[in-house]
Amino acid sequence: MARRVANLGHRMLTMGQKPLENSHFERHIVALITSANVARRGTVRSLAAASGISRARIDRILRGVSSMSTTDLQSICDALDLTPWKLVLAAETGRTYEEVVADLDGAPVA
Repeated sequence: MARRVANLGHRMLTMGQKPLENSHFERHIVALITSANVARRGTVRSLAAASGISRARIDRILRGVSSMSTTDLQSICDALDLTPWKLVLAAETGRTYEEVVADLDGAPVA
């Protein structure tokens, strides 16, 4: 009986809802994170270990299957030595993280 009630509650919570689709903005953030991780020759496993987020969750975030929370974003940025607001600015303006940092610091991009 308890299982039937739980299933009914789940169906009621998800009735009429479309599957989660990540926004263009979040996809750009994920692309910037992936780029930074690849530049460091990192893997999903190494990013998970450095960020404290499970490998499965990191994998779902990077594949766009799951949205990341602000806590996830902060942990991933800490692991990659990125500043979250600069990463968001890069995503918002369509620039690379390096371009944003160089622009803010007044240094030319290599």
